[in-house]
Amino acid sequence: MAPGSEVAFSLEGGKIVITPVATSERDDRRAALRKAAARVRASLAPEFRQLRADEIMTFLRGDAPLKGPRAAKAPGRSRR
Repeated sequence: MAPGSEVAFSLEGGKIVITPVATSERDDRRAALRKAAARVRASLAPEFRQLRADEIMTFLRGDAPLKGPRAAKAPGRSRR
């Protein structure tokens, strides 16, 4: 069980039993995706951590230069 998981307590034969509360499969997938996204974001260079996914993809594709205050902080991009 992960911290923050919902649990149910029961008494069985003089013992307290803690059982995870069933969650929907959809919630489980969302939680797994959030954890994966957090791991990826943590692995990024500090300059990219504040960027949104669409900004990172634009930068990687080279479609257009980044604009605004984030542009100056992204590595490898010159302002034109």
